[in-house]
Amino acid sequence: MENLQSCRNDPQQLYAQLARLLHSATGSELSKPTSTEVENFPKRYFRGGRSQAIAQLKKLDPIQYGSTRNFVSGAVTRLSPWLRHGVLSLAEVRDAAISKVEHASQAEKLISELGWRDYWQRVREARPEGVWQELETPAAELRGEVIDYLPENIANGETGLACVDVFCKKLVRDGWLHNHERMWLAS
Repeated sequence: MENLQSCRNDPQQLYAQLARLLHSATGSELSKPTSTEVENFPKRYFRGGRSQAIAQLKKLDPIQYGSTRNFVSGAVTRLSPWLRHGVLSLAEVRDAAISKVEHASQAEKLISELGWRDYWQRVREARPEGVWQELETPAAELRGEVIDYLPENIANGETGLACVDVFCKKLVRDGWLHNHERMWLAS
């Protein structure tokens, strides 16, 4: 990892350097999405059905997932669509992960993440109204800065912030973002 100490006292230089690093961590420059890409983005990578789910499950690499998931270029399962719609169960993914390793501990991180998914689904089931309520007043609301539309520059990936632009374009192009890309984009 590059040392950013040299620019920590110069916010503009620091932000420029961070943008460059984040941009390079996400891959090559992505072009502005076309209207066809916007229209068809989820169809490109995710196909419904049990056979597609099993094909993706067979690609699961719990060791790689556990060791690289915290990096934008790290391994992801891409199983969310089938988990969300009940085509795959969490137990099925857990069992597949364990079957691919010599010791169950090698699949621990993936199994832990499945556990968190199960936990939050149970919270939502117990308090469905809570999903739509804020735990606290959002900072933007307190500052009077709430907007109720998606700005065009964000939709087009033209904010001028390299990492945000790449993430916006990637979301439209691929229909998904790595967990850390989602967190960075949301922040």
